[in-house]
Amino acid sequence: MERTWETCIAFHGHPCPVLATGYRASVEALRILHITDLHREKLACIAENQVCGVDAVQIMLNCTLAKGNIIIRNHGKQVYTVIRLSDGKAVRLSLRNELALPWPDPDVWPENAGWEELTDTILHAPAEQVFKITEESISLELPLVGHVFQYKTCSGCGELISEYAAHIQNGKCYCMDCYHAERPKLNGVYL
Repeated sequence: MERTWETCIAFHGHPCPVLATGYRASVEALRILHITDLHREKLACIAENQVCGVDAVQIMLNCTLAKGNIIIRNHGKQVYTVIRLSDGKAVRLSLRNELALPWPDPDVWPENAGWEELTDTILHAPAEQVFKITEESISLELPLVGHVFQYKTCSGCGELISEYAAHIQNGKCYCMDCYHAERPKLNGVYL
């Protein structure tokens, strides 16, 4: 798969400044960390948002939710920290305040005034004008996802559930939804 701006647009569905932010943060992280082969170097990304830019990160950095090497910390910030797992070298890219993204006007979406120019600035301005960039060292243990686990059958709904996510109550296995539905409450508090 080609890792290009056009690929990110095709995956996401439209170009916008927020997608451009994730794309450009990824490009700069690869440059700063000297990554040329994503199949040889394993990366992780901490995204401090869960908006359009995360789609670009998944394409550009090969960090995906299913593999568990993208961690979403939805703090509402346009900040991405990319970590080279082999040695913990990391780079944190925080969108500069001057490039605050205007909220879309639903009457003119996706032709929001200024979005094309802002997208172009994010894509082409010098990196230091787009991001506050800090290099760090991070030790990171990725969560166990993307692995094959045994399945159990939920005693409530009868659907399959991965063993790691099952809840046991009175010797029966439940998915999270059924567990909460079956769990007794006293004055609105689960027992």
